[in-house]
Amino acid sequence: MRIDKKTGDIIFDGNIVLKAGMTIDEIKNSRVKELLRERNLEEIDSETYFLFKPIHTDGYLVYIDINVLSNKVFKVTMQLDEASDIYNTGVSKEEFLKLDELYREFLKKLCR
Repeated sequence: MRIDKKTGDIIFDGNIVLKAGMTIDEIKNSRVKELLRERNLEEIDSETYFLFKPIHTDGYLVYIDINVLSNKVFKVTMQLDEASDIYNTGVSKEEFLKLDELYREFLKKLCR
């Protein structure tokens, strides 16, 4: 998986592309729908929030969700598995710095 810094497109393995500003119809007619969780596929026409299946990339487990506004993708959120419990457990300054470095390394790999 990588992010094209010029376009903002996210390119997944298998040449699946989530384009910036993609519409729900474009998602339905593309291979991006292969990455969505089943519940979202069943109600794709009425959804404004989509969850992806967990994605393994560059040694990371990544959780992705997208928000749709006016029928276009307007926000993409990515969360690394290592940071998934941060809201439940809280973190010390040292743990936060480790997570910060983890995200920096992840983004360096992602934005090639």
